[in-house]
Amino acid sequence: MFAPQAIATEKEQILRDIKEREDQFLSKAFDIFQDQYYGSYPYHQPLGKADEIVRLQVADVRAAYQKLYDPQHMIVSVVGPVDVGDIRSDFAKLFKDRSKDLSQATRSSAATPLFHPPTVSASTIVQRETVANWMVLGYPAPSETEPDEIPMIVFNGVMGGSMDSRLFTQVRDKQGLAYQIGSNYAKRWGPSFWAAYIGTKGSNFDRAKAAVLKEIDRIQREPVTDTELANTKAYIKGSYQMAQERNMNRAELYAQFEAEGRGMDYVHEFPKKIDTVSAAQVQRVA
Repeated sequence: MFAPQAIATEKEQILRDIKEREDQFLSKAFDIFQDQYYGSYPYHQPLGKADEIVRLQVADVRAAYQKLYDPQHMIVSVVGPVDVGDIRSDFAKLFKDRSKDLSQATRSSAATPLFHPPTVSASTIVQRETVANWMVLGYPAPSETEPDEIPMIVFNGVMGGSMDSRLFTQVRDKQGLAYQIGSNYAKRWGPSFWAAYIGTKGSNFDRAKAAVLKEIDRIQREPVTDTELANTKAYIKGSYQMAQERNMNRAELYAQFEAEGRGMDYVHEFPKKIDTVSAAQVQRVA
């Protein structure tokens, strides 16, 4: 499983992925934002840093496997025309030697660094040879464990979650200030954030930034309309259903909700929770 050549091949692929993100300006902008926002917290880089990947050894991978891949705490989600008994038997055979591995594993006592959310505004500007300017403008947001997670999902939908969202229609369509624009609610089990992003001509950058900030200010001052709220909820629920058309995606959702402690039935509860969100809740989380 941990053949040196296999590890070397995987490291090369990860390094290529990191290089590709360097060349994709929006991805790079998000990486810079996350690095500044999270500091030393583990979320700070989605793929790790190149020098960390280069230093990684086979022993490091094996130690992580022994520490993390414990079948006693593993969730297996299978969707499809399968025999449950066969699945149980297959996994029992697959992990029959893991008890020995676990008894020999060295458990790390290193604690996860504490996260201290930014208390003042900060900005980072990186000069690159490109026609467009790319900006990520973000704020702390509720995590998946907080009650405001669901209103925050709807807020993100109103602001920049679709081509009918405020950022897209007001900044791109009406003012022509963006090549690409939207928002992202990066909801995680730990510290999370919401961010608006935009790609615009260098000569339009200041106007585009001001237009994004204006929309953020507007939703804080004015509640969304009933029609806008209903359309946003319909889009969120429709996208959610479409994402489950493949068995693989549904299995992933079941496993995710089980791991989060929500239970697999949350697959059916999520759309109902979206329906309960009010305009006042959207304005409050904004």
